[in-house]
Amino acid sequence: RLGGEHQSSAGADEKPLGDYRRAWRHQPAAWPVHPAVGSMETLVVEERLAIDARNVSLVRDGRSILKEVSWQVPRGSRAVILGPNGSGKTSFLRCVTGYLYPTAGKISVLGETMGETNVDDLRRRIGVVDPTTIYLDGDRMPAVDVVVSGFFGHLTIDFDYPNSQQYDRARQLLADVGLKQRENQFFATMSTGEQRRVLVARAMATLPELLVLDEATAGLDLLAREQLLASVDRLASDRPDLTILVVTHHLEELPRETSEILLLAEGTRRAAGKPEVVLTDAILSGVFGVPVQADRLDGRWSWRVVGSPPLWD
Repeated sequence: RLGGEHQSSAGADEKPLGDYRRAWRHQPAAWPVHPAVGSMETLVVEERLAIDARNVSLVRDGRSILKEVSWQVPRGSRAVILGPNGSGKTSFLRCVTGYLYPTAGKISVLGETMGETNVDDLRRRIGVVDPTTIYLDGDRMPAVDVVVSGFFGHLTIDFDYPNSQQYDRARQLLADVGLKQRENQFFATMSTGEQRRVLVARAMATLPELLVLDEATAGLDLLAREQLLASVDRLASDRPDLTILVVTHHLEELPRETSEILLLAEGTRRAAGKPEVVLTDAILSGVFGVPVQADRLDGRWSWRVVGSPPLWD
C-alpha cells in the first residue's frame, strides 16, 4: 500500500484523478524477478541510498518514455525531480514507488531492489502527497479522519478501527501543519492549501522513511505554497533520516534545503547533482527550451524568461 493511491498507465506526465487509488489490489506481492543489471553494489553502499536507479528505461505502448536514467539519492536528502511537461517525471516516480516496472535497468528504493522485494511492504515505508487523490467520503470526512486514514492506506476509515493513540498522533500532526483548529472541519470544505497540508500530515502518519510530494504545490497561491513547504520543513525537522522527494516543474517550489536535483527532458537525464551545479542558466534553458535566468536568494530559487520565448508554427 502507498496511501491507497494508484497511478494509471496514461502518458508520461498525465495524472488522472486519484490515479494511485487501490493499486495494491491489483499488484502482485512481488514483481517478476529480472536479472541484475550492471555491477552489484555492496550492501553497505545500497543501505546508504534512498534511491538507486541505474540505466532505467521504460517503454509503454511502443513509445520510449524513459531512456537509461541513472540517479542516486543518499538517505536524508532533500531531492527534486525537475523538468517540463512530458519529460518523464511522473513515470520515473511511478518506478520509484513501485507502480511501474522498468523495461530495462535496475532500481532500488530504501535498500530494496524492485523485482526482488515485496512491494506492499516497501510502500508502507513511503508516504505520498498526491493532490489528485479523491477521498470517498470527503464531504463528510473531518480532517482528522483523513489523517487517520493514512495509518491504513485507505481512502475512508469506514471499515477500519482506529485507536485513541492514532487519533492523538493525527491531531498532533494537524497542529504541526498549522491546522489544529480545523481538525473537525470536513475535508471537502477546506481551502485547497489547507487540504494539501492535511495530505502532508496524512503522509507522515506512519513515520515513513521516504516522503514523496508529487506536484503537491500545483495550483496553490503564493501564501498557500509557502505554508505547505513550511509544513514539510517542520515535520521533517526532527527526522534527519527522512528522505524527501519533490516532483515539480517550477524552481520556486524547490525546498530551501534541496540537496539533490535530477533534470529530465524527453525521458532522458539531462543533468543531476547539487543545485548550484545543475541549475545554471545554460542547462535550464536547454532543458525547458526557452532562454531563462535563474537566481538564488536566501536559499530559495526563482527564474524568469529572458527575451521573447519561441512561438509555435
